[in-house]
Amino acid sequence: MSVGILSLIILFGLIGLISIGVPLGFASGFLGAVIVLLKIGPNGLGILLARMYALVTTYSFLSVPLFIFMASLLERSNIARDLYDSLNAWLKKTRGGVAVVTAIMATIMDLLVHHEDNHRSALCFACQS
Repeated sequence: MSVGILSLIILFGLIGLISIGVPLGFASGFLGAVIVLLKIGPNGLGILLARMYALVTTYSFLSVPLFIFMASLLERSNIARDLYDSLNAWLKKTRGGVAVVTAIMATIMDLLVHHEDNHRSALCFACQS
């Protein structure tokens, strides 16, 4: 198959799948599998599945659910809202106060998350040796 035909399959496939309500990630993954099947054959699906498994089982993906859990805890306990309100009350007359408060909140959250890990925090100057 030529590149033009494969491009048309991808284009119309994405338009069709998105128009029926399939999320973009699933639509592009499905079309990628279809293109691998058309271009390489059934053996290409094994290569695709092995690569997907290797990507999903990496250690760095563990941080995603833990980050969501941390955000849920901060939201449910109202710590983030109280901290934001207190910083906003303190800095509301400052020019660009909302941006400054947001930057300070991000710095405080980074310090809370990375206080043990000296080499990963860009904002924890006191922790780096």
